[in-house]
Amino acid sequence: MDKELINFSFDEIVHSSGFDDAKEERVAEIKRYEKIYLLKQQNGFESNIEDIDDDSLISLYNNVEFNGFRRNYVEDLSERDYALEGCTPYQIIINDVVIEDGSWGDILCKLAIYLLDKFPEKLDTIEEFRTPWTKATIFSYVKKTNFKPIGSNLFLNCNHTALHSCWLIQDLLDYFGIKKSDVRMLIHRPSSAEKSELKQHIEKLFLIGFKKYICSETLKEKEYADKVVNNIIKFINPILCNMSKSYQNIFLFDDLTVASSYIGKIKNVIKESFKYDEKAKKVLWRYLTLLQNYYKM
Repeated sequence: MDKELINFSFDEIVHSSGFDDAKEERVAEIKRYEKIYLLKQQNGFESNIEDIDDDSLISLYNNVEFNGFRRNYVEDLSERDYALEGCTPYQIIINDVVIEDGSWGDILCKLAIYLLDKFPEKLDTIEEFRTPWTKATIFSYVKKTNFKPIGSNLFLNCNHTALHSCWLIQDLLDYFGIKKSDVRMLIHRPSSAEKSELKQHIEKLFLIGFKKYICSETLKEKEYADKVVNNIIKFINPILCNMSKSYQNIFLFDDLTVASSYIGKIKNVIKESFKYDEKAKKVLWRYLTLLQNYYKM
């Protein structure tokens, strides 16, 4: 038998084995997330959930990295992203240095400080730095409105949208000669910025768990749980849509603090509304309390 063929086949086997292990771990990670945060570790769902093959499941959650309940996304810094409305940064890993912040302005400042510390020779010309998407000054030795300090008498323009803030990160990496493919960035996308297939999948699982919880808490049949969910969709979701562009579905939050905040605001809107009588208000409040308690599980 040809020696090269033997070596090639062995390499293929090793590669395939490693790939299968990584695939198995990813599927287990996704299912663990779904069980803990969508189904809330309730049992008895096997006959209710439609099976989805492993490859499709991995594809659904492509570029998603879980941080507890939150779904963060790996951002491809090699390309311009035009779908960043409502998105916030989470983490940048560069040369094994971890930079974390939930504010675009603050994470830009932290990155700029790191880069200037690593490449101090750039300080002499940093005020000349420009980007192709704006004529505005980015670095200044004079304090200006919306500029934040990043050193002794040096300030960074932080008056940018989420989209341009992310683009500025890319441009800074280019300016300092950092290969963008070597930098790992995670951002958080609100549900409005997630792909529709994933949202449908998550909502389906969440509602299966929520309905089971309703039946358990109220000691009522599935028909009552269906009624609660339908009324939330009909009467409560439109209130949320009027409040936020980032969150248009009350079943798709991935942060308990954010979910509780919006539920509290919706309760206040219902309380002050002349549209509903007191009985209807109490019923809608009861539905929202059930939902909030389910999020807290």
